[in-house]
Amino acid sequence: MATLKFFASVKDRAGREGMEVIVSAPTPLKTFLADAARAIGVDSAILTHPSLLFAINQEMQGLDAMVTNGDEVAVLPPLSGGL
Repeated sequence: MATLKFFASVKDRAGREGMEVIVSAPTPLKTFLADAARAIGVDSAILTHPSLLFAINQEMQGLDAMVTNGDEVAVLPPLSGGL
């Protein structure tokens, strides 16, 4: 499992603080987030919008980074706010 955490406006738009996601094989972050969005019933753009920031295990990453079992993934709004 991977832990997915949402912060600030992303948390508001997703309607939750986070979730646990089963990761059976290394998965691109963009696919991981799209699958998570589908699971909670929101548009995938809420979690993959280009202005968002992403961290895997507290290191900033792009949407092409791989998510594996045991990772902690954070989705943050732009540091200057907005979205």
